Amino acid sequence: MTPLWCSATGRGPKDLAFISRLFVAPDQLGMGFGTALLSTAVEKCHQLNLSPALSVLADHDKTISFYESHGWKQVGVAIDTWNEAVDPITVVAMIGPTSR
Repeated sequence: MTPLWCSATGRGPKDLAFISRLFVAPDQLGMGFGTALLSTAVEKCHQLNLSPALSVLADHDKTISFYESHGWKQVGVAIDTWNEAVDPITVVAMIGPTSR
């Protein structure tokens, strides 16, 4: 997926920061915790002059909508084989908002 992110940002792999895990307990959804976590991560990326990037399971429409509502853009779809113990999964590659 790195080529998707690099092409979309115009930056090399060393200029990307991959946000790999962001979880909020189901009973805490809608309380602002996800927004706070994401905002903090994106802010740190910008402080380090890195472009934030992540991937989301393609069938997680609510999660994709959450990221899009915070300025993230879909840049492609890929098959991810990150874990040999499970079948390959389809993910959406996304890039975060640029620094202001």
